[in-house]
Amino acid sequence: TSPPTLLRPGGITAEQIRTITGQLTVPDTYTPPIEDLRSPGLLARHYAPRKPAWRFTTADWSSVHACLKTCASPVTLITDAPALHLDAPHETLLMPASALEYAAHLYDAIRRADAQSGAEIWVHMPDERNGVWLAIQDRWQRATQPWTLREDRP
Repeated sequence: TSPPTLLRPGGITAEQIRTITGQLTVPDTYTPPIEDLRSPGLLARHYAPRKPAWRFTTADWSSVHACLKTCASPVTLITDAPALHLDAPHETLLMPASALEYAAHLYDAIRRADAQSGAEIWVHMPDERNGVWLAIQDRWQRATQPWTLREDRP
């Protein structure tokens, strides 16, 4: 297409592609129509854990943290922010601060969280949205649902 369109963010960043092509369309979402799928990684739900997984932003943290008072079961938090942590019986998996290291450990974190005792997985979305962080955001959006306050939460 002209200009080129980023199909899925990854290790080669949109910024790097722009230095070569000059222009690049970066859509808000990366899920093409099912007939145009060229890879399972383009599915709207991909890399998802077996347990329910919810994503939230730093701005949501106070309501997310308050929800712990009503949780009947422990949860596992995945975050790159050391200030965000959960006390026992909940568990916190701290991700690396570097985008490349975070990306390298993302799938392992999903599997580890699935193996933990928590009934749900809560993912604090990294604040950065450029470079490799854009790819990380994309993977979490495919693996999780947006945070909601629900009465039927475990």
